[in-house]
Amino acid sequence: MDLEYFVLPGGVTLEETTDIGWEVLEDSRRKCWKTYDKVVFWFTSCIVSSSIFFLGVMLAPLVKSIVKLIG
Repeated sequence: MDLEYFVLPGGVTLEETTDIGWEVLEDSRRKCWKTYDKVVFWFTSCIVSSSIFFLGVMLAPLVKSIVKLIG
């Protein structure tokens, strides 16, 4: 018996259901990667901005003392 032409109730062949299943799987994978990319982007930008902020806070007294020495 050739499963490719096996007809399920409703007149849908097994091959068609497999294609539909792959489309659903591919679509969900695409959505998952979009969400993952957004999370990674926001996480990275948060780390970068906070590190720049803390670097600025830590360097501010040093810059002030250098300005006092020069001026």
